[in-house]
Amino acid sequence: FFAGRWEETLRQLEIAERLNPLDNAHMDKVHSIAANALIALGRYDEAIVRARRQAAVNPQGIQPYIYLAAAHALAETVMRSPGSTIEPPRQLKSGARALEVLRRLRHDASAFVDEGLLGRGG
Repeated sequence: FFAGRWEETLRQLEIAERLNPLDNAHMDKVHSIAANALIALGRYDEAIVRARRQAAVNPQGIQPYIYLAAAHALAETVMRSPGSTIEPPRQLKSGARALEVLRRLRHDASAFVDEGLLGRGG
């Protein structure tokens, strides 16, 4: 996925965002890729912002909430281990873990997530 060139990916996404900011389908993809890149870079707070923006343009999709869950879970791991360096995973390996964290994020996603979505897989 972008050959690990995350910073370059983010620069290209800035251009893509300026070219077509009013198309929700386009912005859904831009925010999704940006959240993915920011998680890979360990920039979890920025990834959370992008995931929230993605949820705003695509409230029915589950992907923004997976990114929210991953970014919150990884940020929590970093906060629990001050001074340690962790390598962010390339993929979120546990859907169950994502749903667990997502349930704790109801206040973040309350405007976007219905109870049916949170009930899946849990």
